[in-house]
Amino acid sequence: MKGPILLVTDELSPGGVARHVIDLANGLAERRIESIVAATDGPFRNRLHASIPFVELPLLNPNSGQKKLWGFPSSYKILKKVIQRERVTLIHSHKRYTDLLGRVLARRMSLPHISTCHNIFSSLKHFSVFGDTTIACSKAVEEMLVTKFKKDPDTVRQIYSGILPFKEYQEGEKGKILKDMLVAHGKRIIGSVGQLIASKDRATLIRAIGILKERNALGNVLFAILGEGEQKAMLEELICKEEIDDHVIFRGSMSNVEALINVAEFMVLSSVREGFPYILLEAASIGKPHIATDVGGVSEFIVDGETGILIPPSDPGKFADTIQELLDKPALVKKLGRSAREKYNKQFTYERFIDQTLEVYRPYF
Repeated sequence: MKGPILLVTDELSPGGVARHVIDLANGLAERRIESIVAATDGPFRNRLHASIPFVELPLLNPNSGQKKLWGFPSSYKILKKVIQRERVTLIHSHKRYTDLLGRVLARRMSLPHISTCHNIFSSLKHFSVFGDTTIACSKAVEEMLVTKFKKDPDTVRQIYSGILPFKEYQEGEKGKILKDMLVAHGKRIIGSVGQLIASKDRATLIRAIGILKERNALGNVLFAILGEGEQKAMLEELICKEEIDDHVIFRGSMSNVEALINVAEFMVLSSVREGFPYILLEAASIGKPHIATDVGGVSEFIVDGETGILIPPSDPGKFADTIQELLDKPALVKKLGRSAREKYNKQFTYERFIDQTLEVYRPYF
C-alpha cells in the first residue's frame, strides 16, 4: 500500500461509531496496515493504540455533539495538508457530516472514498452523501441505502461489526463492582447501555418500570442505566413522577460497560431507531441476553425466544410483561444467554470484522 488510510468521524465521545472507528484502526495496526484517525477529540481517544496518528478536527464543540460554524472549512484545510503530507491512499468516513467532508476531499484530491453507514434515518435525505463504496452495518441499513437512497446495490457492502469478547468476572470481582456502584448486596441488576437521547427512548423503559412497581413486581430489582445525553433531566423527572427512585440509578458514559454487564442478570434496549447496536454483542460475548425493541438491525442478532427477546418499540406494557417474565424465569435467561454467546462466536468476531473490511479496501491498495 502506498500510504495510510484516513479514518474520519465527527467525534470520539462515547458511542458505537467512535468505538467502531477505534476498533478498526487498532485492528488495521495489528495487520501492519497504517491508518490515521481524524475527529473532534473525546474520551474514546484513550482506546486508540499509541502507534496510530491522531488528527484533531474542530468539527464539533467538545462533548456537545453541536457542529461548529467554521468546523467544516477548518477541518477541510487540516485534512488536505495531512493527505498531501502523508500520501493518504483512501478516505474512509463514518458519519454523514464527515461523509460530506470525505467526499469533497476525495474529489479534490483524486482519492477513493469509502463510507460506513451506521444507522437508520430519514432526515436530511437530500444532504446525505456516501462513498464510492458504502459499508452498511446491517441488512436493514443496506436495504435503506438501496431502496430509500437509491444507492447502486453493487456499491453497497454489508459488514457486521465485531468485537473482542468481554472478560467474564468471578463472583468476588462482581461483589467489588457492586460495592463500587454503591449497590446493596442482594440486589438484582438489569442493565441498559446507550446515550440518553430520543432515539434510545429510555422514557418507555422508565414507564415500564413504573408499571412493574404498580404490580408490586420490582422487589429488590435495580435498573442501572449507563449513558449521558440531552434527555437526562427529563428522564429524572419521569422517574420521580413514576415514584421509582429506589429502582433506577444512572451511571455516566465513561463507566465500565463490561462491569455492568457482568453484574446484570440481563440487559434491555428500548430504542426506536438503530443500525446495529454494539451492546448486543458486548453482552452476548459473556452470555448475557437482551430484551430489545425490534428496530433496524436488532433482529439480525436477536432471534426472538432463542438469542434474546424482541418486543415492539414504544410499548411500555409489553416491555414490563417481558421484564417480569425473565425475572421469574432465570433458567430461560441462562438459555438465551448461552445461545447469544454461540451466535456471537460464530458470526460476530473481531477478526471477521477486520477481514471483511480489508476485502473492501483491497481494490484500492
